[in-house]
Amino acid sequence: AAGVCGGAGGGPVGGHGGWDVLGKGWLGDAVRSSHQHRVCRWGEKWVELGLRVQVTGATRTWGIPMLIALYRTPEASRKTGVVHKTPPQLMRGLLAIWIRWFPRRKAVFAGDGGFASRELASFASRHSDRLTLVSKFPPDAVLHDPPPHRKPGQNGRSRVVGTRLPSPRDVVASHKHGKRLTVKWYGGGTRRIEVITGTGHWYRQGQGLVPLRCIHVRDLTGSHRDEYFFSTAVRMSVKRIVEAFVGRWDIEVTFEEMREHLGLETTRGRCRNTVLRVEPCLFCLYTLVVYWFDHLPGSDTEPCHTD
Repeated sequence: AAGVCGGAGGGPVGGHGGWDVLGKGWLGDAVRSSHQHRVCRWGEKWVELGLRVQVTGATRTWGIPMLIALYRTPEASRKTGVVHKTPPQLMRGLLAIWIRWFPRRKAVFAGDGGFASRELASFASRHSDRLTLVSKFPPDAVLHDPPPHRKPGQNGRSRVVGTRLPSPRDVVASHKHGKRLTVKWYGGGTRRIEVITGTGHWYRQGQGLVPLRCIHVRDLTGSHRDEYFFSTAVRMSVKRIVEAFVGRWDIEVTFEEMREHLGLETTRGRCRNTVLRVEPCLFCLYTLVVYWFDHLPGSDTEPCHTD
């Protein structure tokens, strides 16, 4: 196993109209959207926790589904009488199950920008001996030093935070050049990048501090936009942070392959039991197919090209 990666995906429910399909809502489509234009459509959204594995003969790692949860809009949650949970809150529940099932395994969870939440970062920090969160980071995030030690004889309540630090965007603006590295990139290739890194504590009023390592990445050999990332493991290397996030793309490939080969987004179910059974079965089938391919006799006789 190469680590844990996560992702969220959604799609229309087989052309059904009406409001009686469980979990259906007007949701953002990350595949069709861009930074300048947001696209929404009717459909369901499944939050998936996947495991990155090296399959025999493959030229890249594969993201196989392990746990999934159906996201429901606030309106759908009220209609069905359940407590509304955001995708990061659903993922926190899936990660809690994961670390409970595998208490001796340390995992690195790489989530897209939708999982860059202070709440999820705090959960990973509380379980730092078994879980690390890597995700995109807001350029204008509020960072602080840890609070100073209380002096002998000092009156009043202890400070919650220390000195406020410049935002990641301000730190990048004050540096003309960063450190240059060669890292693994999307599609199995490599890229030459320039990084600027620093540490701080992510603060939100009433929720305490979360120690982070923040990095800014500039692509030197391609046209990829500049990105900000963070890791809840302060001592995690910059190269490993970038490569962990890039490896998250295996989840997107999994969704695309399931659409093409297993009929994801073409199911016709409406009622609760059907929706909660059919899609999980398709995710399970994908995992089983990968497992059988890797373990059946003779599966390593020819290389499998997956680019």
